[in-house]
Amino acid sequence: MQPLPPQEFSAWTARRLDGLELDYLFLDASMFKMHPGARAEPVLAGWGITTTGAPVFLALAAGGSESTDAWADFLDELTGRGLRVASDGAAELLAAVEATLPRSLRQRCLIHRSRNVLAKVPTQAQTEIRDAYWAVLDRASRGWRGM
Repeated sequence: MQPLPPQEFSAWTARRLDGLELDYLFLDASMFKMHPGARAEPVLAGWGITTTGAPVFLALAAGGSESTDAWADFLDELTGRGLRVASDGAAELLAAVEATLPRSLRQRCLIHRSRNVLAKVPTQAQTEIRDAYWAVLDRASRGWRGM
């Protein structure tokens, strides 16, 4: 995949988002080394699923940290471009979402939650616990409501 020329990337990052109707907004960051020998820094990302079920990649931004201020700036930029609107439960991200999108519904990322649970389980039990975790969620998604 070829990178976008700078002028196309600038146009993409400035495009209006008010025409989008999202059912889901996903926000996360990944750590990247921007320069050889430098410490890894977060790249904040936003993407969503529209009301018609189409995925849409919304934004990328380099951040000095995953702080509440960094996430708030990221969300302010998105709402400034017209975005109307689930986060993974990180305290800094939740604080930014509360400040920027106070009426949004939130759900913790199930993969992050699974990893957090498995980190507290002995290695020999992780496969069994992981499989049971996903089985419960699969049953719940099919309307299962009891023991």
